Amino acid sequence: MQSIAFYLPFENLLKVFGPLFDYLLAERRGEFRIVVLLPRWLARDERPTAMADTVRQTWGAAVEVRELETARELVELIGSGAFDIFANARPMVPGVPPHEVDAMRRTSAGRGTLWVALPEGVGQDVQIAEAPARMLDQWDVLCVTGTRSAEYIDAVVRRTSPRDANALMQRVAITGYPQFDPLASYDADAIRRKYDLGDKPVVVVATAPIFYPRQSSAVTLRGLVRRFRGEMEWSPRGLAARAASLRYPYVVPYRRYLEALRAFADRNGALLVGKTRRKHLDPPYVGDSLDRLIDDRSFHPFTTQELMSVSSLYFGFYSATSIEALAAGVYGITAVFLPPEQVEPQPQWRAWGEAFFFGQQGSWRIPGVTDIVDGMSLSGSRALERLSGAQFSDYALDRSRCQAEARRMFSHLGRGSAGIADVLAGGETIRAGGAAGGTRIAVPGTR
Repeated sequence: MQSIAFYLPFENLLKVFGPLFDYLLAERRGEFRIVVLLPRWLARDERPTAMADTVRQTWGAAVEVRELETARELVELIGSGAFDIFANARPMVPGVPPHEVDAMRRTSAGRGTLWVALPEGVGQDVQIAEAPARMLDQWDVLCVTGTRSAEYIDAVVRRTSPRDANALMQRVAITGYPQFDPLASYDADAIRRKYDLGDKPVVVVATAPIFYPRQSSAVTLRGLVRRFRGEMEWSPRGLAARAASLRYPYVVPYRRYLEALRAFADRNGALLVGKTRRKHLDPPYVGDSLDRLIDDRSFHPFTTQELMSVSSLYFGFYSATSIEALAAGVYGITAVFLPPEQVEPQPQWRAWGEAFFFGQQGSWRIPGVTDIVDGMSLSGSRALERLSGAQFSDYALDRSRCQAEARRMFSHLGRGSAGIADVLAGGETIRAGGAAGGTRIAVPGTR
């Protein structure tokens, strides 16, 4: 039996780990011992305690929980070789200084611990592609969700370092994505009762995030967000931000989107259900425009995914929630309500966003599956006018195209946990010098 330490710095990673734990305990119980490591030094309020309670209440004694007080405690524990496998979502160890990660990696590798980076959405792709040497130093296996991710990583790295690309792709495993495994087992009636949705068609609206607090120096972005939200900031900084934002003369206001969505819902007898998070700081008029405004109540089961599974249409504001819509087979509309060069000022992240989301070949522009509303031009206002007078039939899903795109982004859809379990089960082979990428083209569930 292999012992696996899953590092859980953030509660939202349960959307990845939860279905995986369920699968390992139900289908592969005799093969793995699961230990969850909770970093209390990253605490905000009582979150680590709540996370520990959630894990214990969900899986009981079948999953061991260890709450660690300091980064040094984690470094010493993993460095001791206490576990066969150290696993985290994305190829990083949040809360631990880089030099300590290097030390932990060196000592644990010398004692035979395998390091496995699991996928979280597709955000890990740019992290892998932009730092191939560090990936090779720190990770034995880099799991990605689908063939599109592997192709992206290979193309980016091969442009500058073919040798690194060859070595890196031997460690990339296309596993699928555990988050989507529960979709096929959802009970639609139970979900409707859980969220008090009645029997009307549902339109899920992912509310608009505030981007600028992440980048305090982003003066133009701050001004754009204020204009979008219809807010005026009279401080010197606020006035400077508004002036800087005027290089973009046209911004479709938030209220206009909500008016169009309200008109569409009323015309079609639908329920407008907002999916939000506290950090979005939704203006009061957002809740007033919607029939329901629901925060993430839990990550296992994942609130957003449950809502999407009973939705007839999805509308989001520059949101990766679109991947939940794609996987659930729901037609998606995404408002690019801010300019990508402001939201993603780092070139590597902007290039990734263009490739996967807002570019001409991105997942927000799939004919018969997704649409974009350009919130920085008059075309955006015209698109909202069409939405106001539209029927659900105007957004009929091309199911075969949707399934093909979903499989490309999330290979082995519905069997991601099986794919990761096969990688983990191959730990002995990898430690003995076998190819980490041996499962890249294998179908999960075949051993």
